[in-house]
Amino acid sequence: MKNAFVLDLNIIPHAWLGKNEHDLVDYSSALLILNIIENCHKIIVNKYLLRKYAEKADQMKVLHKGAKVLNVINVIHQAMTTYGKVKFDSDELNVRFPIHSFHDDDIPVVTPAARNHAILVTSDDNLVRKLRESSITQSFKMKALRPKDAIQYAQATNTD
Repeated sequence: MKNAFVLDLNIIPHAWLGKNEHDLVDYSSALLILNIIENCHKIIVNKYLLRKYAEKADQMKVLHKGAKVLNVINVIHQAMTTYGKVKFDSDELNVRFPIHSFHDDDIPVVTPAARNHAILVTSDDNLVRKLRESSITQSFKMKALRPKDAIQYAQATNTD
């Protein structure tokens, strides 16, 4: 079975630099994105996410003079030209979540994951915990995972 993934904004700099949120070498975000594309899973995007991904990439270009590991925005744009690799979702935030389930600024990322029963990939442990504690992951048949944990769902031999 093929899976759908929504990438939290923090995944862009992690894949770009090959580092995690603690500034330690960690290629899991880059490997995840490449596995998703290579194995014909889908990345869920909308206009908001594409704009924010591009902003993150632009910040990385200015700060680091180019990608150290993976230019994620180029990979996503290339995947968009290949049929079936990217799914466009609505920008509407019309999914109702329990009040105070997570920070309001996470709504634009959690909504497409919930609407598409996708795997939300984030390095924000607090967001993962809150989604699980609020039972949102069960209610919307979605997963919230760190990049290293999500890789197993993007591999070619995945049968989940």
